[in-house]
Amino acid sequence: MKVVLTGASRGIGKEIRDRLIENGHTVLTIGRDVLCDYECDLSDASQVTSAAEKLSSDHPDISILINNAGQVSAGEINDRCPSQIAYLMQVNLTAPMQLVAGLWNVLSSQPLPKIINISSISALLGKSAYACADYVASKYGLRGFLSHYRETEEGSIVPMYNIYPGPTDTDMCDHIDDKKTLLHPDEVADAVAGILGAMYTSSEISITRTHGVKQVW
Repeated sequence: MKVVLTGASRGIGKEIRDRLIENGHTVLTIGRDVLCDYECDLSDASQVTSAAEKLSSDHPDISILINNAGQVSAGEINDRCPSQIAYLMQVNLTAPMQLVAGLWNVLSSQPLPKIINISSISALLGKSAYACADYVASKYGLRGFLSHYRETEEGSIVPMYNIYPGPTDTDMCDHIDDKKTLLHPDEVADAVAGILGAMYTSSEISITRTHGVKQVW
């Protein structure tokens, strides 16, 4: 199947990309890296819209969208300026929704379409020991998006799934000293492969070092 993947240049995204290719999928990557198939700054709404239009035109056989790209913030919300908050919300929440909207017609024309959002365990907990409130809000927003979307006619045609990883050993968690508490990116790639292989009956999957993989909903 043909897959669109954001944030594929490192960390979880790179692991997902490599696993998909290993499993025989064609992967189209979107991001700021010049090596991406579609160079796009996800913090720029107009670029995201243009990328979705071009992908739809170039590849009318896209079956899977994986929204993986994300930004993390640290500290207290009173230390964050409006432009920083807007940037993070655009990358973590608005861009995924734009891509769903922009690619939905193409996805819905395929026999086994899926949308997968890589969220965060903070979306289930409503808090984070490592990130700022705007980050938690952005990931919580993805859960709200799924909760409504799956009850709609669109959701019955193109199913959506959220994966909620705990802290993972990527550059976003460099500030965490105890690496034994972190997930490895390949554990998130395992969950993506499981969704594509119809291993789960739930549309929400959590992964933590303490509890392993759990079907949430």
